[in-house]
Amino acid sequence: MQQNIITIGSMGFECLVAGDEGRPLVIMMHNFLLTNQQWREHIPALAQAGFRVLAPNMRGVSPQARPEQQLAYSNDEMIGDILALAEHEGVEKFHLVTHGWSSIIGWHLAATQPDVLHSFTAVSTPHPVALNLALDDEASAQVDMLAKIANFCSNNASVRLLANDAQILREYYQASGVSEVSAEMYLTRYGRAEAIQAFLHWHTLQLDELGQEIAKVQVPTLYMWGEEDPLFSVEAAKHCHHGVSAEFNYEAFEKVGHMVGEQMPERFTTKLLAHLGGQQESA
Repeated sequence: MQQNIITIGSMGFECLVAGDEGRPLVIMMHNFLLTNQQWREHIPALAQAGFRVLAPNMRGVSPQARPEQQLAYSNDEMIGDILALAEHEGVEKFHLVTHGWSSIIGWHLAATQPDVLHSFTAVSTPHPVALNLALDDEASAQVDMLAKIANFCSNNASVRLLANDAQILREYYQASGVSEVSAEMYLTRYGRAEAIQAFLHWHTLQLDELGQEIAKVQVPTLYMWGEEDPLFSVEAAKHCHHGVSAEFNYEAFEKVGHMVGEQMPERFTTKLLAHLGGQQESA
């Protein structure tokens, strides 16, 4: 596994790369306030299983791919980056794995361009139809959870998030189940004003997209969610199947929060490999 710079147009994306060229491609998109290092414990197993893996530091996180305009962080732009990376690898069809905020992008891609995907895996963030069903449920905690997501980046956030040695970011990592080692690694990237501003552009636009109505996904889909996730409710998780018309598998992880892959890496990798392998055999 090595980190390369892949140039797409005028931008350069840092990408963790593993596995032989020409093997089935898996693109892994990290969550917000994380980097491609969130996949470091899973990539070797995927490569060993015969996959080519590409895990980019996404637009705004890669220093050479950090436009200043907010609209440059829209779903369409992010989807364009994914498709361009696949084209760079010389493939027309690939597996897509996403977590958290990047799953919003993934759901939109899977719903609008199913022909480019062998399979889709979403971690934590459910299909928008599931989120909307949970928001309509008076017994659900999803309304309060969504308010926390919105408030996190309000009120002069670019200054507030970095104040007192990035105390709010440190508290976020701790509450989300990120290890101290990983948190320090992420802070080396997000502890800078330019990176936080890019994140805020992404966060603001994706928040607008979060509950947007989209078509059902017609791609074999795996959805993994931690039962102690502070951002997405059990109602939202259990409604996720309503957004998929193809094969759908749902895995709930007990005693796990938002960072499913970090908190239970072995089980996560096992479930992911079973999904990828099954869809590759039927491709």
